[in-house]
Amino acid sequence: MSRFQKNQHSGEWANGHQHPGVNNALDIAAALYWDINCVSVSRKIVNSPHSNEDRESYARMRKSTDIFISQVMADCFTALRTNNLSRCVSFINEFGWKLLAICAHSEAFHAAAEKLDEASWLYFKNLIGQNGRSLEVFANSRDLEWRGPLLAYASCNLLPGLKEALTPDINLAQEHPHHLVQLPGGYLKRPTHRGLAQCRHISMDGDMVELVEHPEKNVTPASQCI
Repeated sequence: MSRFQKNQHSGEWANGHQHPGVNNALDIAAALYWDINCVSVSRKIVNSPHSNEDRESYARMRKSTDIFISQVMADCFTALRTNNLSRCVSFINEFGWKLLAICAHSEAFHAAAEKLDEASWLYFKNLIGQNGRSLEVFANSRDLEWRGPLLAYASCNLLPGLKEALTPDINLAQEHPHHLVQLPGGYLKRPTHRGLAQCRHISMDGDMVELVEHPEKNVTPASQCI
């Protein structure tokens, strides 16, 4: 290994310094989770009484995902003819269609695949691979409709692994995401205590305490800390 050769697994150069793309890759990975959650929340809003603005916002998200997947499919067919692998085709070969389809719902992932320099992309890709199970559970527990953009290509026999990826999973969206924990080996478990499930707690989706005015000033104690 030469002095400045990159260690893809640690995100460091051989001289011990972080390579420049590490922080950027970490930010993009965080944004990926945020994007997936936003799409899931928007879908739930659309499936309930909603405004035209909600419908249009979700439609824009879906269109962006569909366009990205169509570009990936074009790259796949090009690779079959020329063996020229794009970043996303290589991503599929390493991590599979499911993880690609989940990530495709994120504008941050789109930008990473298109714009990151090679060193940053390799670090980012390894980071996603290391957290692949976490991303799958995150998406499934929020009922992300990740199969939708792939279904139009389900009958194509030229795309290895696609039909297997579209096989239905256990529905993790039937309960609150916090009722499941991921073990170090990648397995999922419902926490128990003394033989009883620990999922009987209250998952707080809003404030549980009513703030009162401060006795001396017309502000709340919480607002004084802002």
